[in-house]
Amino acid sequence: MCNTTLVTEYHRLGSADRTEAVLSSGEFSRYNTVRTRFSLALSYVQTMHYLHNSPVGTRVLCDSNRLKKTLSQFLITEELTLVLNDLDSVLKADAEDKLFMRCNFNRIDHKSDFSAPEQRSPFQNGRLNYSRMPPYDEKMDIWKIPTVVDFLLGNVTGSDVVRLNLLNVHRKCKSKHPKQRPSTRILLKEYKRVGNMFFLNPL
Repeated sequence: MCNTTLVTEYHRLGSADRTEAVLSSGEFSRYNTVRTRFSLALSYVQTMHYLHNSPVGTRVLCDSNRLKKTLSQFLITEELTLVLNDLDSVLKADAEDKLFMRCNFNRIDHKSDFSAPEQRSPFQNGRLNYSRMPPYDEKMDIWKIPTVVDFLLGNVTGSDVVRLNLLNVHRKCKSKHPKQRPSTRILLKEYKRVGNMFFLNPL
């Protein structure tokens, strides 16, 4: 018998869905600023950029059909950035492999607009129509980025100004047609531009 030991990093602050609780706690309340929150958002976008441009091909977060579920896949570090934790549903985006058949389509809430339109389109009257199931790629992740970032920015002084400066690129993320959405490369460039505009030290 062969024993296998898996060692992973431990992050005591928990997952990103606890952002509000962490930043409102006595230990971290002084860091509950737009700079900290933007840093969280930037690290999230950087992670998505790496997945979409990884050495082993374009990868997508398949198990991300709800906001809370998506946030739960990222852990908050002591430096108040995000790291990806749940890798069991990070799959290669390849239409030939019929990615859509493996992306937990049965967990998608067709009444919610969190998942991309191409993920929700096969639903009619609450039922899945397999004949209309389209292939989709990493652009389904792009659709979700503005909603995730909106949560991370929260409601602190300056967060609405940052939102305003990200408005144009976020609108493109919400384009109905996937090909019209920007790549993570474009998103990351825009986020860094906004970060360097508002904060004295580049992020």
